Amino acid sequence: MLYGGKGYELWRWNVLAGSWEFVADFDPGWTRRMSGAVRLTSRLRRDGFYALSILPSGDMVAILPGAIARCPAGAQRFQPTWQIRRGTRPLSMVAVPDGSLYWGEYYRNSARSEVHVYGSRDGGCSWDVVYTFGPGQIRHVHSITHDPHRACLWMCTGDYGRECRILKVALDWSTVETVLEGTQQARTVRPVPTPDGLYFATDSELEQNHVYWLGDEGSIEPRCATSGPCLSACQVGTAMFFSTDVEPSKVNREPRACLYGSRDGRTWTRLLAWRKDRWPMTLFQFGNIALPTGRNDTAYLAATGVAVEKEDGVTSVWTLTSGTG
Repeated sequence: MLYGGKGYELWRWNVLAGSWEFVADFDPGWTRRMSGAVRLTSRLRRDGFYALSILPSGDMVAILPGAIARCPAGAQRFQPTWQIRRGTRPLSMVAVPDGSLYWGEYYRNSARSEVHVYGSRDGGCSWDVVYTFGPGQIRHVHSITHDPHRACLWMCTGDYGRECRILKVALDWSTVETVLEGTQQARTVRPVPTPDGLYFATDSELEQNHVYWLGDEGSIEPRCATSGPCLSACQVGTAMFFSTDVEPSKVNREPRACLYGSRDGRTWTRLLAWRKDRWPMTLFQFGNIALPTGRNDTAYLAATGVAVEKEDGVTSVWTLTSGTG
């Protein structure tokens, strides 16, 4: 099932009807209701839904500006259960099969203070610290991803030197093992677990970015050079997709957000490229192609343009055929 946010409303794509249907909403206060209703001001203030987890119970838990919010099964209004204390929001949230939820702090952290990972074992009603990085260890947490093939979690952190880490975490947080660290080629946001290993794309403004394969024994191979840093990834069946954003630097000069895809993890194709729009990226976001998270066993690939010409705020859906797209 494909879910998408429109301002502070959550909608669901009905495949049979070929249309979107309303699911629930969130009241962020009158100022954000106003800014969230207009695409350009919504981009300026980073309004809307950032992430969504749907639990086995049917309850939904979402990341929104300044808050984690919960909507019980059958209800149509999200209610905040946690106010974000540092930064505006985490980049991602993960749900594991037993219904537990986890997210890590993401904030500027110039002082390199401690960074907490929070968890909930009651469906997002309450939150507690389950793990803490000490002062100076990392800048912030990029993501936590469930790996059903290895019954573990993968946690990715950044941004420089030894702060860049890929860590393998037990589902109960009894062990946290660093698998890769200390280089910009270990700086990643959204890994993709597969039966044959972990795929990830780097997120660096300092070095050439790549899609990598990380094997279970620790071996690592670059599989594809990319045109820029990657913030988003997804799977559609066995196919994998990574998208790059437009974040100019000495090594990142591509003015277009690009989508890369592969069915076997070895042969990668650049499938499309959307040019950054005219609005300043510092205020109105980098050009990007947002991909949905969660398991997708259908033949449909969805992508939403962000700060790109003609496709900004537009969600496109393609049917995959025998190729990569």
